[in-house]
Amino acid sequence: MFEEIHQNFSSWCSQVVRLHRNQRMVELEWTVGPIPLADSRGKEIISRFDTPLKTDGLFYTDSNGREILQRRRDYRPTWHFNQTEPVAGNYYPVNTRIFIRDGKFQLSVLTDRSQGGSSIEDGSLELMVRVLLPSSSSSN
Repeated sequence: MFEEIHQNFSSWCSQVVRLHRNQRMVELEWTVGPIPLADSRGKEIISRFDTPLKTDGLFYTDSNGREILQRRRDYRPTWHFNQTEPVAGNYYPVNTRIFIRDGKFQLSVLTDRSQGGSSIEDGSLELMVRVLLPSSSSSN
């Protein structure tokens, strides 16, 4: 048994939240599209989870579903990293899972497809649901 919450963000973007009884999980089902491009502006649709966790810039992603890699926001372990893209520069591939944790709690998100993911702020996790950008090529 579960309870369902339907959220409509626009005519082309909605989400169903399922709360399963006696389970410590939430199921999210997104419906996105068709994405309007009449305004010639790109759209990046994300799912963000904000928590009070004190994560100190750390988050974790899987590596092709085989191992877990620790990620630190605005940092690369093998070279001096000059951050010029604070959002895109902190996105990593997520094939099966991404999580944040502190000394007491952990928030894990298991994905059903490969996505990009990040923790742009402490206590926050986000996954790229869909990207649609207008073509940068033009005919002259």
